[in-house]
Amino acid sequence: MATQSQRNLTEGGEGRVAHVAGGLPTRFDGWGQPNAIGHRRGLGRPRCPAGGFSLLELLVVLTVTLMLTTLLLPTLALLRENVYEVICSSNLKQTGLSTVMYADDHNGWLPPSVFGAPGGNKQEMMAAHTGQEPAGDHWEGLGWLYAQHYSDVPAVFYCPSHTGEHPFERYHALYPQYRYMQAAGSPIYTNYHYAGDVDWVTNSRRRLEEGHALVIATDGLRTVRDFNHRTGLNVLRADGSVIWRDNIFRRLEGYLPLGDVSESDLAFEYTAMWNIIQSHN
Repeated sequence: MATQSQRNLTEGGEGRVAHVAGGLPTRFDGWGQPNAIGHRRGLGRPRCPAGGFSLLELLVVLTVTLMLTTLLLPTLALLRENVYEVICSSNLKQTGLSTVMYADDHNGWLPPSVFGAPGGNKQEMMAAHTGQEPAGDHWEGLGWLYAQHYSDVPAVFYCPSHTGEHPFERYHALYPQYRYMQAAGSPIYTNYHYAGDVDWVTNSRRRLEEGHALVIATDGLRTVRDFNHRTGLNVLRADGSVIWRDNIFRRLEGYLPLGDVSESDLAFEYTAMWNIIQSHN
């Protein structure tokens, strides 16, 4: 039988207190487990909360995430470029349809280009407007499709892969301004290079009826930065089809100007580039 010095128990559930051997006062919790009075709650438990991560674990997760991201970035960039190539092709197809409608209303002739005429500056054939006044009279090349309502969405003249100085955002406000005969000021450039309505070699008028043998427009050739895709080139043909020419950039790169150059210095280069594109058609 326990003595008074060994055990002095006070009844009352969680309030029960006992003096056990050694005189250490002990409180029994609601589950019957002894807990020394004055013992700090949580003493001896892990420092990190349940379900948390240690610093080492976080570093491991971040490292793995960084490695996976590094491996996936080239794939994602390639996928994005593939999507942009499809959008670019779609833009040219819509431009081709507008060109067909224009030619049907103009006895088969293509939109006129002052730069495509004999002696004209072939580098400027990415232009949709010359920037001269009166604005309504100085549309250029593909710009006539917008001016005469064959294509009311000028965004189709721009490629999402373009990284040069002529994004659509730079010119979108000028299109309606110039269409309604308001004052002009600066030229408008597209992202596609128009082949013109006159043959660069024979100087004869080009007609849409020549079909797939006739190139209407390609990705930009004004400068190196205007070449939209480093992997290839979209080509719009007179039958309305768009074909993709892979690995052609290297053949054209040596001819592409780095900046604005006078026409007398570029006649040979642009004729050579167009012959390369036509030969792949």
